[in-house]
Amino acid sequence: MDESIWELIVKMFSEGLDAEEQDRLQQWFLEHPESWIKSGILQKARLVLIHNLEEERQQAMIAKVKQRIQEEAAAESAVLQDTSAGSFWHKSKTLVLGMLVAVLIIGAGITWWVHNQGNRHSAEVVWKTISTAPGVKSMISLPDGSTIWLNAATTLKYPEAFSDSMREVYLTGEAYFKIVHRTHQPFVIHTREMDIRDLGTEFNVRAYPDEDFTETVLISGAVAIKLHEQQGKEQLIYLKPDQKLIFRRRYAETPAVPASSQKPLKTFPVQEQEQVKLAPLQPLADHLIPEIAWKDNRLVFEDESFVDLAQRLQRWYGIPFHIESEELAHQRFTGRADNVSLTQLLQILQKIKPFRYQITDTAVFIQSFTP
Repeated sequence: MDESIWELIVKMFSEGLDAEEQDRLQQWFLEHPESWIKSGILQKARLVLIHNLEEERQQAMIAKVKQRIQEEAAAESAVLQDTSAGSFWHKSKTLVLGMLVAVLIIGAGITWWVHNQGNRHSAEVVWKTISTAPGVKSMISLPDGSTIWLNAATTLKYPEAFSDSMREVYLTGEAYFKIVHRTHQPFVIHTREMDIRDLGTEFNVRAYPDEDFTETVLISGAVAIKLHEQQGKEQLIYLKPDQKLIFRRRYAETPAVPASSQKPLKTFPVQEQEQVKLAPLQPLADHLIPEIAWKDNRLVFEDESFVDLAQRLQRWYGIPFHIESEELAHQRFTGRADNVSLTQLLQILQKIKPFRYQITDTAVFIQSFTP
């Protein structure tokens, strides 16, 4: 690690960083993601010191850090004196390591304290929940000026007022985020499988409980994604613009197949897929990005089974679909429909694979075509 980076980390804990130094340190962490976990722990301790402790307690903690540094330095002074090189770098690094150890030790105690403080004040947080019904999309503006577009059948939970140190929301469904970036107040979206941390960006998150995957699509800026308990440990992934991350659950929370009106459809064997996959975005000829086309009321589907497509259409048009043929349920479709009615969409699909349909007040019934 570059000596100047160590100095910045030390300064972050002692006297604080100016805006330019903050940007430099953040950029370094972006370029060295292997250090993120450690930095995340340190950042948590720093936020605790700055935002959650009274001034007197802050000074007491800082005094303990300084005392630990002095102890570390004294313990190794003989070694340093015998070192022929006696380099400033070797001495500085030793002091910094001592400081980091001290901060981590103190951080454990502070974290416990903050947890109890958080429980004490949790009742003061007023949460808002906004939900879109199937067939309905919505756009909202958050207190910080950020804008979020909600797809159909989506729920977003957010506080009435964000804390000074963190902006957190909880998402079930699909949403497009345009976030106002604040270095000292990160924005985090929590889903069941992952947490997505904004680093100044526009991105889409898809996390429906009845689908077997969660997907994050980055349009611009940067995001850091923390996967929950992936193979027994947390995993961190950084996305670049025009990339997407797909995390596949082994099993969906509820069946992804719309229930047949006569009997359950059989589950056909499917090819084993990667549980975590990074892939580039592939815009269409008119530069439309399929993963976020929904925001402009455009439906794009590529090699989707009728089962999976019907699940999307059920949310899109707000009416249940029932497929009464196993063979038809697993027929695959590729196409696009822009701002069309349900009837028009079904007619488009009929040109790909003939079938009969009936639309009632309560459901859409799909039957095999028999000449």
